[in-house]
Amino acid sequence: MNDLELLKRLPGPVDPLDEPTRQRIETLFDANRVSGRARRRRGVKVGVLAAAAAVVIAGSAAGAIHWSEQQPVAFPIVSPSDTAWGFQISDPNHPIATTADLQAAVSEFAPAIRLPDGGSFDAWQQHVGSTLGTNDPAVYMRGDTAMGMVHVSECQWGQRWLDASARGDQQVADTAVRVLSGVGDWWSAEGFAGWDVYMGRVLAQMRNGDASGIQAFEDMECAWTGSWGATPALQDAKATSALVPAISAAVQYLQDGGNPASFDPGSAQGLAPSISWTWSHEQPAPARPGAIFIAVSPSDVVTLVSVSETGTQFCAAVSGPSIVRGTTSSDLTVIDSDGGPHAVDPRPVTCAAGGW
Repeated sequence: MNDLELLKRLPGPVDPLDEPTRQRIETLFDANRVSGRARRRRGVKVGVLAAAAAVVIAGSAAGAIHWSEQQPVAFPIVSPSDTAWGFQISDPNHPIATTADLQAAVSEFAPAIRLPDGGSFDAWQQHVGSTLGTNDPAVYMRGDTAMGMVHVSECQWGQRWLDASARGDQQVADTAVRVLSGVGDWWSAEGFAGWDVYMGRVLAQMRNGDASGIQAFEDMECAWTGSWGATPALQDAKATSALVPAISAAVQYLQDGGNPASFDPGSAQGLAPSISWTWSHEQPAPARPGAIFIAVSPSDVVTLVSVSETGTQFCAAVSGPSIVRGTTSSDLTVIDSDGGPHAVDPRPVTCAAGGW
């Protein structure tokens, strides 16, 4: 089964990607997972963006390529015979080895990608810069940078749609849909199999006014993209606010007679389907920003963890009507001796009161 078939079989509005598909996508967006140019493209679908490619390429020689109302991503599409990258930039395979390299690439590519008013690549750049050189074999290229920046734009426009919809600003919400539709066209023409279909599902939810589906996308895909706030205070607030409905779900579960040890993503999803739930049986490093981590806990407690983009691990220990809100310093990275998936972490996580 290929990526497209997997995505089409996803149940529900915008449910989480299966792990193999997620890993294929994340290798292109997260500097921690990039391992070179091993990807195979299933053929570039030359669409509406390709028609303007020659004009854009000619214009790029005179200076930076700029996005337009018609092209929110202005990197020109190349011919289907190019099996390495589906778009054209200079030196796409040149490594990004230092923060100076990254800064130069971001400055070069930024004019080609449309962000919402007030949007910025700063948070994403800071995160990627902090991970450079930590990989094995630690190959991160200019092409990866450009694709990562396109993903940043998706996340920031998705959050802008959520914010605009919540306050009833239909004009801004419609602009977000229009821009993201153009970004989806670019992915389709670029030939990255599967992601354009996934984004099509997201757009369908926007057009149907389904905020829960878009929130699920933001939580699953948009950590460290600058979508959740540019300051530590805002990033922490995102993490703690995500715990509030998760606590309610755990309280309801216990009130209904549920066994704390059996509270897992399956039971939690039925009570709060809009939350991205994860636990110690999932790999790798299941405690991540955007997800609510169900930790291994003492037998009479449900312990929930929400990780901020700042790195603070906010938690809540739910025991009947009693709730302890705090933070934890427990190591929540669960990897077996071979570095493989699906290891069970036997350690209880302690939630120390205070901090939020």
